[in-house]
Amino acid sequence: MKKLFIIVKKEYLKIVRRKAFIISTVLSPLIMAGFIYLPNQLMRIAEEKQKVIAVIDESGFIFERLEQSLERRLPTGERIYILKKTKREEKEKLIERVERNEIYAILIIGKDILNSRFFEIYLKNVSDYKTIGEIEDKLSNAISSFALLSKGMNPELVSEAIRKVNAITIKVVKGKEKKTGIMGEFLFSIFMVSLLFGIILGYGQVIMNGVLEEKTNRIIEIMLSSVNSFKLMAGKIIGIGSAGLTQVLIWVVFAVFLLTSNLGFIGGVKPSIDKNLFWFFILFFVFGYLMYASFFAAVGAIAGNIQEAQQMMTPITYLIVIPYIIGIGFSSSPHSTPMVLLSLFPLFTPILMLMRMTYVFPPLWQVYLSIFLLLATTILIILATSKIFRTGILLYGKRPSFKEILRWISY
Repeated sequence: MKKLFIIVKKEYLKIVRRKAFIISTVLSPLIMAGFIYLPNQLMRIAEEKQKVIAVIDESGFIFERLEQSLERRLPTGERIYILKKTKREEKEKLIERVERNEIYAILIIGKDILNSRFFEIYLKNVSDYKTIGEIEDKLSNAISSFALLSKGMNPELVSEAIRKVNAITIKVVKGKEKKTGIMGEFLFSIFMVSLLFGIILGYGQVIMNGVLEEKTNRIIEIMLSSVNSFKLMAGKIIGIGSAGLTQVLIWVVFAVFLLTSNLGFIGGVKPSIDKNLFWFFILFFVFGYLMYASFFAAVGAIAGNIQEAQQMMTPITYLIVIPYIIGIGFSSSPHSTPMVLLSLFPLFTPILMLMRMTYVFPPLWQVYLSIFLLLATTILIILATSKIFRTGILLYGKRPSFKEILRWISY
């Protein structure tokens, strides 16, 4: 145990004394604060300018209604949207004017807008979802209003009927109500999982590069003369992992501060986060790190150079990236059968189960089962990769085949 502790201490101090570690430990919480706080502030102070929009209204009834409804104004009191009525024959010239930034967009409303419910909008910045969304909303109201009025309905009644409804989201957590924001909740979930993803992948590569460097410099042979391969691998994984855990604990403390502060959040509402989630985050980090770090240590032992190592680590990277993508895809249905089954798959558990927890906390039996399966798989992977490490670390000049690696594991 004494030799194991010496290796752990050496690897830990080697990491934490680096300037890069100190800088990333300090900068990451600031980036975390910016991720949560800045978007809301930037949306508030974002400079909005007047937008001239050429409208080709072939329906004959939309232009006036749309102009009247697009009434949002700048702080100066001027209207944001200036609509200019024009004809389809001018389309080509108008496109040139859009290109020269003389007008912001061209809106084409067809004759059959009542039935088709489609319109065309030409603009340079097609990612301006705010403008496009606002026009869609107001245009829908204008069409609905015209349709109802043409049936002889009272104008006041029509105005009341098409008035927009806004949602106030209240999250139910353990039978209690918590006001929350949809966008803030989703982005916080992505942030937490991205942090876990980044740490596991980042520190895993540190282990792989460290093992490969000591192997190519023949330092590993000297170390193996005084300690066995399992203790050497375990010492590296635990020492480097402890440095990662140190960072995580610092960031968790900072995250708790952010969530309990009065800083501005996306959507103006704090995400409603279960405080136990932070402990599960640390738990999944420890198990996920140990599992994937064992893979990376084995790759470092097998590879003959950095190019080989990078090729061999690609499948491991996919195993971390795939659950991340799946989790985003199933964000609206975290309790669906595919999501539940995939979150119980040990290689996906650290990412997917954590994502499910940030969306809607799953039943406890699923959480405990996933932890048990993850723990059992981690132990098996450590035992298997330690055998690969034992043989591969002294292998030079030859890249082993898959059959050879399996034979090493069976020894």
